[in-house]
Amino acid sequence: MLKTIDTKIQRINATTTEIILKFEDTGLKLEQYTYLKDRLDSFKLYLNTEYLLKSKNTYDQNSGQFLIELTILIPDHLMPLEFKAIDVSNEITDLYKIFYDAQNQIYKKNYQK
Repeated sequence: MLKTIDTKIQRINATTTEIILKFEDTGLKLEQYTYLKDRLDSFKLYLNTEYLLKSKNTYDQNSGQFLIELTILIPDHLMPLEFKAIDVSNEITDLYKIFYDAQNQIYKKNYQK
């Protein structure tokens, strides 16, 4: 099950906000990690096209630990007027967890015996 392990929100310049989200999943086999890693690249299709998304993933085969770090750059004109970046961060976190869980269910249905 995917857990949020860290969230950071900061303005990196006068026109952009950066949100860094870190997630962890444990107990994954190498095949499951490989499948998920390939599928997770398509998450950017679910975000506003003006967001810039960078993703960094690491996997420890011995422990089955999968770490995911998402960095999202959001132009100010897309932020709410009251600058509620935490709401935007929570929305993206929830969306990512739903997306991740859906991909994991597809893997389990199609590839796990």
